[in-house]
Amino acid sequence: MLDDTTRAESHHDDITRERPLLINPAQEDPQEHLHFHQEVVIGDTDKGRQTIQTLGLMRKDLRNERHSHLSILKVLQNGLEVCRKASKLGMDVTILKNEFKEAKKLVQNFSSPEAKYSAMVRDFMKSANLSTSSE
Repeated sequence: MLDDTTRAESHHDDITRERPLLINPAQEDPQEHLHFHQEVVIGDTDKGRQTIQTLGLMRKDLRNERHSHLSILKVLQNGLEVCRKASKLGMDVTILKNEFKEAKKLVQNFSSPEAKYSAMVRDFMKSANLSTSSE
């Protein structure tokens, strides 16, 4: 709680006066308070930094899991780029078409709001100027 004097202590108190220190993703966009650089989460506001610390979002096992997840995305994205470049050069990529479509779906699924680590994925895609849209 940012200011303990505004804490609701009974069901008669006005809960809207409270100023919580942690991000509530049901009520606010976490990306207003934190972002990712690769697998590392960075707090942009006091609320973001407090959430990272309190929830242990920088613990080693979680960073390692995010790193593994991001590595899969990078391989998929590299495969998509190779297919795009080969197609632009006039190479016959017919044999790769189905794989290309499946890889594209996977990349899109990685960035959907309900996907695991989707905020990290979207920040990675944005920083690398990569698209998740259908082309």
